[in-house]
Amino acid sequence: MKKAAANKCSIVVILFLFPFTQGCLGPVKELYPRDSDQRNISIYIVSHGWHAGIAVPTNEIPTDVWINDDALPPVDFIEFGWGDAGYYQARQVTLGLILRASFWPTPSVLHIAGFASPVPQYFSASQVVEVRISEEGMRELAKFIAGYFQVDDEGYAIPDGDGLYGTHNSFYKAETYYYLPKTSNTWTARALRSTGAPVTPLYGLTSGNVMYQARRVGTVVGE
Repeated sequence: MKKAAANKCSIVVILFLFPFTQGCLGPVKELYPRDSDQRNISIYIVSHGWHAGIAVPTNEIPTDVWINDDALPPVDFIEFGWGDAGYYQARQVTLGLILRASFWPTPSVLHIAGFASPVPQYFSASQVVEVRISEEGMRELAKFIAGYFQVDDEGYAIPDGDGLYGTHNSFYKAETYYYLPKTSNTWTARALRSTGAPVTPLYGLTSGNVMYQARRVGTVVGE
């Protein structure tokens, strides 16, 4: 028993210290070219306080790497977020939900919010950072997000309730479990990293860090 407890403690210590022993990740040159003219697509990282999401222009999502288009509403922009199913969908957050999401692997969901207004205008009360990426980076981002949808036998996303905001919004069942340190914010950082941008997802446990890293590679365009 003591040996097992010691092993668990060692794992916790390693998980805690690991981010601080790693350098910041550099750009993936094939996806994130040094020449900014080759990064001609704007995506947006949006802070919602405790959580950061990622918004993209719908017409830039390559449909050949996407799931069936029921999860692409007819709007100009879509914001995506991922998180614990119970906590993310709760209309009233309780201590029990927080503890459950923090200490046990739990089912997860994707949140989709579609809207027509420019992203900084739609999220006028939030900090918004614009990041310019390449077409290849956008393709990898679409593949990353699409890979999180649970799909039925015909390849359609599985709805899981109404979303929180947006003219077209919904929750969808997601493939993976939520657990610390795999948070909604590290998911957004990983999504941004999939574009080849020089960000380090391990550091992105909080929305504040995700926004800090986004500002280093992008431009603040909201609030």
